[in-house]
Amino acid sequence: MRSIRGIANWEQMKQHLLDEFSDKINGLQLHKLMESRRMKPFETLQEYFLAMRDLAHKGSLDDSSLIEYVINGIPDSSNNKIILYGCKSIPELKEELKIYEKLFNTSRTFRPNNDKKFDDPTHAAKFDRKRTPNPQTVCYSCGLKGHKSTQCTNKPHGKQCYGCKMFGHIHANCPQNSRNSASKSDSKLATPARTVNQISALNFRQNLMHVDITLSGIQLTALCDTGSQAIVINEKTYLRIGLPPLCPSEITFSGIGRNTVQSISFFQDSITVQNLTLPAKIHVLSDDTLPLDVLIGIDFLKQTQFTFDKDGIRFCSNNDEYFLFHVANVIDDCPFDLSHVSDSNIRNELSSLIKVSDYVRRPFL
Repeated sequence: MRSIRGIANWEQMKQHLLDEFSDKINGLQLHKLMESRRMKPFETLQEYFLAMRDLAHKGSLDDSSLIEYVINGIPDSSNNKIILYGCKSIPELKEELKIYEKLFNTSRTFRPNNDKKFDDPTHAAKFDRKRTPNPQTVCYSCGLKGHKSTQCTNKPHGKQCYGCKMFGHIHANCPQNSRNSASKSDSKLATPARTVNQISALNFRQNLMHVDITLSGIQLTALCDTGSQAIVINEKTYLRIGLPPLCPSEITFSGIGRNTVQSISFFQDSITVQNLTLPAKIHVLSDDTLPLDVLIGIDFLKQTQFTFDKDGIRFCSNNDEYFLFHVANVIDDCPFDLSHVSDSNIRNELSSLIKVSDYVRRPFL
């Protein structure tokens, strides 16, 4: 300011300060900055909105454009952000952001910034197809029209291959597929495979291997299967127990007919069965893969001692000890008839041996 001459009042000084230190930018640069600005992973919605508004004040940007840039910068699907698109003013947007944050931030539905799935046009087209009513129902289990998967009579046979039209496998695992042999060898090297027996809806009824368990405070019915290795639940059971935090899983289960099922994810928890609580690593499978609530494999059973009889299965911990006593006291009061022994010496010796044997067999009192 010392180098400026001719300043006589505050208005002149104010204008010189604005000209010297102004952070105004042209419209093209402002729109590029607003379009590239995205909500950061550890940034709250309020911090993100204030940063966008401060950026908009560096140029001439109307409120409707600011609202659109703010909504586009939130890393979430358009379906979840639909409540924000109806905002017409900045105060209205601020109120809707508070509601949006309560609905989705607490339920952990924000996706990472590097997730491009919702920006893909094909993904948006899938949502549009789902909104369009289908004139005829198609079963995704057998591929036939006219009924749903829940009403499919072929569901116990497994999924149908659209290549060979046989049940029990999908086209990717079809034995008639020439590329299947090479893909199988590569998949075995890529992910570890574990065993789980295939359970169909026909044999899902109460039997001696069913036990009542408690998982996350919820009473469930589980099937104990010594032929399976892991503990698995379906998605419906996962919703019932309150959606515990999940860890990513690359485990592939194989069952009867060499069918393979990919584990969605897993979590750590404890299972209580017959007053016995033990830790467990639980995998989550899709509902159409596992019609049971819970399937308990050998990973859990090997932590216990269990017996099985006509009344079912009974559990006890490895620290419990059970002793079975089998006492057989054979006492025969009837004397042995040795009259047929002609030699008196041999008869006397046999009589002595019988007396000693009776004494040894007597129980201790």
